[in-house]
Amino acid sequence: MSARTALNGVPPIHALPVELIVSIIHHYAQSDFSVFYAYHDGPPREPPIMNWVALMLVCRRWRNIALNTPRLWRLIHVTADLDLLRLHLARSAPATIDVFFMPPASLVNDAMPILLTEAHRIRTISHCKDIRLAMTKASMRHFLHVGFRMLEYMKPLFSRPLPALETMVIWPTVSAVDRQSAPFDLDLMAERHPQLRKLACSHIRLPSSPTFWSSLRELHLGIRRNVQYPTLVDDILHILASTPQLEILQLPDRYSADPAPHRTTTCALETVVLQHLRIIEFCGRQDSSFVGAILQHILVPVLRRLHLEISVPHDAEVGDLVRQVLLPAARGLISTLDRLHVAANHWWVSMHSEDSDDSPLCRFRLKIHIQSDVTLNRFATAFDVLCHALQDAPLEFLHFRDSCHSRSSVIPQQMWQSFLSTCTSLRTVKFENTNLPCVYSMLDALATPGDSDGALPSCPDKIQIVRPYGVLNSVYSHDLIKHLLDIARARASANRPLQVCLEMAHLQQQYLSRFRDPRIVTVSSFKAHRWLLLALAEQCNFDGRFWDSHHKTRLDDLFDENEWERIDDEMSARRGIATGGLR
Repeated sequence: MSARTALNGVPPIHALPVELIVSIIHHYAQSDFSVFYAYHDGPPREPPIMNWVALMLVCRRWRNIALNTPRLWRLIHVTADLDLLRLHLARSAPATIDVFFMPPASLVNDAMPILLTEAHRIRTISHCKDIRLAMTKASMRHFLHVGFRMLEYMKPLFSRPLPALETMVIWPTVSAVDRQSAPFDLDLMAERHPQLRKLACSHIRLPSSPTFWSSLRELHLGIRRNVQYPTLVDDILHILASTPQLEILQLPDRYSADPAPHRTTTCALETVVLQHLRIIEFCGRQDSSFVGAILQHILVPVLRRLHLEISVPHDAEVGDLVRQVLLPAARGLISTLDRLHVAANHWWVSMHSEDSDDSPLCRFRLKIHIQSDVTLNRFATAFDVLCHALQDAPLEFLHFRDSCHSRSSVIPQQMWQSFLSTCTSLRTVKFENTNLPCVYSMLDALATPGDSDGALPSCPDKIQIVRPYGVLNSVYSHDLIKHLLDIARARASANRPLQVCLEMAHLQQQYLSRFRDPRIVTVSSFKAHRWLLLALAEQCNFDGRFWDSHHKTRLDDLFDENEWERIDDEMSARRGIATGGLR
């Protein structure tokens, strides 16, 4: 009887409260809106899709609840279907709406009379970056862009009062002619948009009234390199002085390939205190003097993330770069960094606090583009910045990754010694895919006594070498292992033991392995270095992984069983202990 009652009863999914069903659908809808609201990365190329509509197929009750919940229909796409536009506006009433424009401009012109009647409900104004259309008569594709013509059709909307407007994204794709023209005037006024919280715009004439910016929380402002109408430092600082509630500031430079005009302050300005600013990002190849002039005039006591991308001449003074660009606004943030990753190639050098520079957890990122056609020492440039800026930071982990493999990218031994004497909290240094001379320079610094006390550096106590570049065969492997052994012996004799993690692969063996039958068992080429590796393991805490051909081996795999028995006997006779820990 109980089973029949359970089968004939109402399924639990149909008996959920209305508020819970609305919350479920709304939570699922946030995945659609997330692309839309992440405007600070630029307007999305494609409009968000209302995937949550599929939940209306659960049952008739769910469908009726979704149809009668206005906030679920607030995302309005301006398309050629005006009847669909009217339907969405009717279903979303009386909730606020997010209007999403799409090219071509004729769509905006046709839909504007309908939107003007609902202007008081508009919460967000945004647009699609561009739309790719397929030609019917030829297999060609072209893009429909958001240009100044489309902005002309959108301008009547801004002439109406928009009391609910919180987010505005106006980022047109301008042509070469429009790029040299004056910014487009949308006639923005604080009286019409009193609740504006988020603003992302480019090539738009910005209001000069301080009240327009007073309630702003996030600002994403495109930098103009127009010779006649450039973005001046004064303009940015005047805006920041009127934004006491600002939390996020992003200043991208999308036209970094163009020559940058000289932009300096034209009047003496007081320091702007931004009590709530948490995130600062300068994207693109920004002029270092432009970035420095802004950072020198702002005080950010609660800064949590700083991303800078600047361009400097090859003869730039690193000390001035640190004093003007890094330390003014980021002194407090830099003083808390305990991990730093350094990457470089022929054109730039990057330092970031997370392994991936685009990670949302990355608090600090500095990317320096060096204006030079010759190969320079990128690692030395980055290390010079570290020595100037991170003297007081509790740095514990330092990671170097090289993608250009230039033999000139070597940090001098004297620079290593100076850095290790000041950064006493450093515990781990990791080299990934770096050339051997760069690794040798660091190892030599660990075995060189200091000038003041004659003692070896107390830090770091762990070295990680991952796939060093240039280890082509056994000859290079022998040189690296022998170098590590000499350093480990010197550190052990000075009572400063070292922990070494070594991961190597023979490149020649990797290239030849694809022509070799995997069924044929070959001997690892690292087996020839097993006794040298064993001597290294006796001098330090050693962890090794080796790859060649189809083999992935560790130290204990390189020895035969009879060799381990002989090693045990010799070690027991010499020390009275067994080497079971090595195995």
